[in-house]
Amino acid sequence: MQPGGSQKRFYEQLIAKADSRLFEHLEPKNRKEGMNDMGRNLTEVMASLPQNQQAEIETRYQEMRKEVEGCENSARSPVRLKRK
Repeated sequence: MQPGGSQKRFYEQLIAKADSRLFEHLEPKNRKEGMNDMGRNLTEVMASLPQNQQAEIETRYQEMRKEVEGCENSARSPVRLKRK
């Protein structure tokens, strides 16, 4: 056994027990408030932003979506090399 191994195991068990108690303590509060592990989802975050920021994000999303779709389409088409 390594020196301090027993102490390390003791603290690992202690931390695990403390974490368990904390989660048990928080669980009823989270369930009551309807929270999930993430806190807020994307829809909630977007709704909290001003309208102009929402519009900017939507515009950028559409631009990126078109770019990705263009990449997918070009990846599907065969590449033809010119012979010299």
